Amino acid sequence: MGTAPFQEGDHRVTLGRVLVIGLDGAAPGFVEYWAREGALPFLGDLARRGAFGTLRSTVPAYTPTAWTSIVTGVNPGSHGVFGFTRTDASGREAMVDSGTCRSKPVWEILSEQGIPSVVANVPITFPPRPFSGVLVSGMGTPPDSVRFAYPNEVQRLITNEFPGYVPDVAVPDRARASRRAALQILDDIERVTAMRLRLAERLMLTYPWRFGMLVLEAPDRVQHLWWKRIAPDAASSKEGEAVLDVYRRLDERLGRFVEVVESDGSLDVLIVSDHGFQALDWTLSLNNFLADAGLAVLSKGSLAARAARAAPDWMHAVARRVPRLRAIPSLSSRGGFDPDRTIAFTGSVFEQAVYIVPTGDAASYAVRRKSVEDALRALPGPDGRSRAVTRVWRREEIYRGPWTDEAPDLFPVFETSGVMIVPRTSTRRLWEPVHASHGTHHESGLVMAAGPHVAGGRRDGDAQDIAPTVLSLLGLPVPREMDGRPIAGIGPGTVALADVSLSRSDQDEGSGITPAEEEEIAARLQGLGYFE
Repeated sequence: MGTAPFQEGDHRVTLGRVLVIGLDGAAPGFVEYWAREGALPFLGDLARRGAFGTLRSTVPAYTPTAWTSIVTGVNPGSHGVFGFTRTDASGREAMVDSGTCRSKPVWEILSEQGIPSVVANVPITFPPRPFSGVLVSGMGTPPDSVRFAYPNEVQRLITNEFPGYVPDVAVPDRARASRRAALQILDDIERVTAMRLRLAERLMLTYPWRFGMLVLEAPDRVQHLWWKRIAPDAASSKEGEAVLDVYRRLDERLGRFVEVVESDGSLDVLIVSDHGFQALDWTLSLNNFLADAGLAVLSKGSLAARAARAAPDWMHAVARRVPRLRAIPSLSSRGGFDPDRTIAFTGSVFEQAVYIVPTGDAASYAVRRKSVEDALRALPGPDGRSRAVTRVWRREEIYRGPWTDEAPDLFPVFETSGVMIVPRTSTRRLWEPVHASHGTHHESGLVMAAGPHVAGGRRDGDAQDIAPTVLSLLGLPVPREMDGRPIAGIGPGTVALADVSLSRSDQDEGSGITPAEEEEIAARLQGLGYFE
């Protein structure tokens, strides 16, 4: 397939400009309810005069995988990002970065057509890669970095005009263990959100663009801590009111921001989220189940973990409440098992999946996988009697593309909602009830759209439909290689296709994050609960 730019005759028409605002974790039911109640007037008005619907996330419904599909228009088997980490050529587990993605994001596709973009705070865009436009990287950026913006003049602008700017909101361990500390985090979220919108406004008023994108993580951060207090059916509480105030101010700021950057009325606005939210009711120590089933064996070097697993349950309950005591071992899912005697193990929290230890033999692999599938289907539920798993997806049933073999092998689907697989082996229990007000991800994200080229009504789509929808709104054909297609009713009624390669010609599977930067990123992700 050729890599030539779109040719005249590809049905290009000049429409206007497109602005995508990402609200990380925004749940469609939550936004619809509070907009109808009048608490979110900007989003409510957008829905009334435009389109509103559900955006189905990726599997798993987590930030790096979903946002990468949103901006590339392809499924994870084609872009190769399956979580916050990857396995490099030496077999070492490393953090993903902007070079991990093997498919061009929409702003690089536009850049090849000479169309400039302004992109701010999109996850997994560090270090920034050169293109025709401006980029400030988002989640996955080391907190102390001074190279998170492109071009260099934008980095200087941020240093001089936005002192104290941070690419992400830190959520320290104490916020998960202390109600007071969690409420204090809301002030940080407010400050970071306000500064991010001021920066995006400054960039979009200073630099030329026809495509703009900004991601705000405020919904995700507050919902992880307080979802059970803010869901539409939750009882009134101090915490719920405080979090709803965050949403109210976010809605107000978004209204002002769009009004400022819209200018001539030709702007089509999309509001999207990478996933929705639900109550976190149970954690499942699936590695314990695999060990009890004889499918995973702790390594000889894991004596501390063996001792911790034998400790009484009350000791683990205390340890979970006191962050400093979390030194009771919670093994790395990849490093705590004997590779010669282990058949399967669970990956990191953000993968929600099971890996099969490879044997190099296809027939042996098939036998191993079948034995793990059968074991998962027999997993008892929290009550100890019912079956917990309704289906086990194989990776090739979910993904397609040249990088599918890099994905985890199996993805269990649970009968009970609100389940999070955790890789810890430091407790004897399989199921732990979550009594705190925490939330976890749900596959149903949000899509809203309004503008001169948007028809009203219910409009549902998939994460991979956003990039082709953007191209369609800008009057460009959609590359045939994209898995997604423009969402019906958003953009022109007809869809033109083009034979354009989406593969990055300078793919380097990582763009030079240093070991020190990796440690900074991992520490930030641990605070968000993505690492045990």
